[in-house]
Amino acid sequence: FQNKQNRFWAEKLYETRLIISRALWTEDKKKKAQKLLVKTKQQLKQFIPLAEVSFILGKIQEQDKNWDLAFKLYEKALTEKMDPSLRDKILWAEAWLAYKQNLNPQALEKWSQLSELTTDNNLKLRSLFWTGRTLERIKSGSGIDTFQKFIDQHPLRYYGVLSQRQIQKPSTPLQTQAN
Repeated sequence: FQNKQNRFWAEKLYETRLIISRALWTEDKKKKAQKLLVKTKQQLKQFIPLAEVSFILGKIQEQDKNWDLAFKLYEKALTEKMDPSLRDKILWAEAWLAYKQNLNPQALEKWSQLSELTTDNNLKLRSLFWTGRTLERIKSGSGIDTFQKFIDQHPLRYYGVLSQRQIQKPSTPLQTQAN
């Protein structure tokens, strides 16, 4: 896989194995999927970045409620070179898993990283909303401030409406123009 043509085929092998692994996992053949992903890591680790392999293995572990191993695999994935959209998925998965586990400082850290790094405005807004929910959970007054800022900036967007509901503020009225 050293020359360009071989690298091309290594990437095709990688993509194909990811598709097959996801299909096996979907068909409840998790062990086969994991085996194929581990084999892919072993065979291709010197040639191409394997962040998505670690991410998928992490999602499988998360599904099995192996939280610590899922976190480790997500962290490993973040050390690899990757597409920004995959980085966003991994950061979201880490933040959401931390939130579900009541690991509030870790959730706040990951949502903060995500909102700073992502170029996806919807994902940025979603992570800011869940930052507010986490702050609210730890009884920080910053949670209400976060929701209020959200309402001020995006009153009619989905998370703006949820923020209004969260702090029990009346909905923002729509402006009508008189002719």
